Amino acid sequence: RTATAPAVEKEDEADVATRAADTISSTFFKAATAVKGFVSGDGGDDTDNGSGGGDDGGDGGGGGGDGTATAAPASALPATEAAESSVVGGGGAGISGGSDGGGGGDGGGAAGGEGSAADDGAGAGSDVAATAAAAAAKTGEVLTTTFSKASTTTKTTLTDVDNKFDISGKTNKFRAGAWSAAGAFRMKAAAAAAAAAAAVAGGGGSLDEVAQRVDQSFLRELKEDPMAAKHAPNRTSRQGHQGHYVRVRPLPLRQARLVMYSRSMAAALGVSDSEVQSQRFIDYFAGDTEQLPAMGEPWATPYALSIMGERLYHNCPFGNGNGYGDGRAISLTEVIGADKQRWELQAKGAGPTPFCRGADGRAVLRSSIREFLASEAMHALGVPTTRALVLVVSGVDTVRRPWYSHIGEDDPRLQRFSRQERQRLLQQKRDPDTMIDEKCAISTRVAPSFIRVGHFDLFARRAEKPDASDEQKQQLRDLLVHAIRRDFATEISPLPEAPNTGNFNDASISTLATKLLDAFGDRLVAMVAGWMRVGFCQGNFNADNCLVSGKTMDYGPFGFMDNFDPLFAKWVGSGEHFAFMNQPAAALANFHTMATSLSSFLDAAAVTTSKQKVQQSMFDAIHNVWKAKLGFDVTITSDEIDSSSSSLWRRLQPLLKTAKADFTIFFRQLIAVVEDNSGSGGGGGGSDTTTTTSTDSTIADKIDTMSVKEMKAALKAADVPHLHCVEKQELVKLLIEVKLKQREGDLLLSQLEDVFYEPLDGDAAAEFRAWLQDYRAALLHHGKEESDAARLAAAAARMKTVNPYYIPREWMLVKAYDDAKRGDYKVLLELQKLFENPYCSQSPLMLEKYYRRAPDDALRTGGVAFMS
Repeated sequence: RTATAPAVEKEDEADVATRAADTISSTFFKAATAVKGFVSGDGGDDTDNGSGGGDDGGDGGGGGGDGTATAAPASALPATEAAESSVVGGGGAGISGGSDGGGGGDGGGAAGGEGSAADDGAGAGSDVAATAAAAAAKTGEVLTTTFSKASTTTKTTLTDVDNKFDISGKTNKFRAGAWSAAGAFRMKAAAAAAAAAAAVAGGGGSLDEVAQRVDQSFLRELKEDPMAAKHAPNRTSRQGHQGHYVRVRPLPLRQARLVMYSRSMAAALGVSDSEVQSQRFIDYFAGDTEQLPAMGEPWATPYALSIMGERLYHNCPFGNGNGYGDGRAISLTEVIGADKQRWELQAKGAGPTPFCRGADGRAVLRSSIREFLASEAMHALGVPTTRALVLVVSGVDTVRRPWYSHIGEDDPRLQRFSRQERQRLLQQKRDPDTMIDEKCAISTRVAPSFIRVGHFDLFARRAEKPDASDEQKQQLRDLLVHAIRRDFATEISPLPEAPNTGNFNDASISTLATKLLDAFGDRLVAMVAGWMRVGFCQGNFNADNCLVSGKTMDYGPFGFMDNFDPLFAKWVGSGEHFAFMNQPAAALANFHTMATSLSSFLDAAAVTTSKQKVQQSMFDAIHNVWKAKLGFDVTITSDEIDSSSSSLWRRLQPLLKTAKADFTIFFRQLIAVVEDNSGSGGGGGGSDTTTTTSTDSTIADKIDTMSVKEMKAALKAADVPHLHCVEKQELVKLLIEVKLKQREGDLLLSQLEDVFYEPLDGDAAAEFRAWLQDYRAALLHHGKEESDAARLAAAAARMKTVNPYYIPREWMLVKAYDDAKRGDYKVLLELQKLFENPYCSQSPLMLEKYYRRAPDDALRTGGVAFMS
């Protein structure tokens, strides 16, 4: 006889998602607890919500002061933030963890988070005691081990979720964020280990010691252009038909000087502060690589150009795509860092390559400063990005570049127009109108790899040609395997063998291609969601400017938004397709290019499935960006909350645009609206009952003196309907309610008085008052804490981890590079320090100088408001 199995109750999707979020949060908190005893330091600014690096405090973690870690329950924070906020020892909380991490501020710790032992604290300098070095080494060891285990648990948890539900379901809303958290913590552990190594013998090692850890896997595993030797030294534009790279040495800058460097990135590589200051270090990163042959052989790579999914050829000087690639970026080497992480060092502005398209291959100090500050700021903001290591400038080498002359309202050519027309004309984007001499500079950027979607695009084009050779087809396969080994060790297991040693059949390649495409989609979504969260517009998001690792790169025509504009873009050539709110669509176009490039390994159904999956994931992630910025708990899966937050964001967008609200300041000040306890309906607690009662009485007294006609007119103006049959007593009651609500709205709106670039007119003010009241009511309705005060406090804590005080505004960067051209680096270094802790107010002086709207001129001046 056949026994009937008992019915198994189906698990609810939301329950599994919540448990997964709790597991991830708990796992990283346990990891933090395991290491906090090894982390020393005072945790930075104890008065600023215990932040030091995150300004979240309370349930958001951080702890501050005593260097302890506080649990961040998944119920209070999104999965990513709950995990990250928990793993903080005395500062460095929030979405980024802060550049000083567990060390926090100038107090510093032996090691912690993304900070280093060399970061202005214990363990830095040549006077470090052996005991401090040993403690730092132990910290790095423990961090690496515990966070590695935590990442493994995260991976297992998410895999379990994937197995239970279709990945396109609602669990996907936090999946990419959780993967990102796991990767971020692996990097934190890596940086901590590097900090430990840097604490030994005066804070780190020399380039000779770094050279012992050189491992150029790109050159070892992939193929060189067979024509490279014939065309040596490969500094003139030419065609290439095969090969992943060309060996080419940089063209050194003369009389090179150090401008700035990233202490934490140098520590990750195991380089000491004293070595960075040495002329040998400066000369090497100024392009004189022959002095250190042990550092390996530099190379440049070819790739293809696709814009919005369309393959293009016109930017190639030969019209066929065979001359496009790294025109002025030369990869110097690959290094296994002191943290065991592989890093590729790439010098931008290092001179011409075979792919320079006839240009000089140089970068200038202005653009190099912009890239350095922006990439390091993005890292601290918690957005996946390439890093900056060092920036050097020549004392004598200059190049001529097109730029903008000053054109103001008093320009004679504009006098025939009205003042309003002149302002409108000045705000229109235009190309540069003059040529200027600029100092040559080289910035060295760092990433696990610089493999672009454009690389796959090129090798797929070669392999798809009717007359394609077996070698050209093999080179596409080799690139696929190498990219997985370099960038996706956490997502794809087991890793394939090296392409020149592995034995791959069609089935295994198809499986790897599917996994790579899906993992790339997750990384791409997380990156673009980060852009939207901080108001960043890449500006030129072609496939060749898109790393398969999902890290932001090519900080050329980028910009951070001042006043909210869905079509914001700094570059004059961005068009609407690369504008701020269209970046998710541009990202999906790059995903299409990647899928097309891998299509020879995949069946059509698999490609379609991957595209649908990433499209849904992108939609969910961008929805969660606005949901999180508004303070809603993104770990709660609820159609009602999703509908409410979406409705609020749809109403808010036109208000922000019409009122010219500053994007960053609005969302940071919105925290004050949430925390405001002076309104009658806020539930914030602590309001002055006596004052409120007195004000209520005053309102009532004024209404008593009004006639029925005046009362009805006032109520009609407030959109109160059906008043023709209402008695006077009821009119008085209705009008008191209206006036009290208006007063509450005025108090809330007063928190935003410094947000707008133009004064609010009466209608706009009324719309904002109504929105703010509905917004606070929604937070109270959907919060799951017991009291209204607790619900608002939890929302505010979440908002502090995703809404920064500081971003690299263009007017700040202009001041920094203008002064730097004259040899004054004070503002430059001040901004570097400022951007290390963007979620922390830092000091009243920094708030006054940098937490403010852009000057009016910055919104219409060429080279500031827009650029080429």
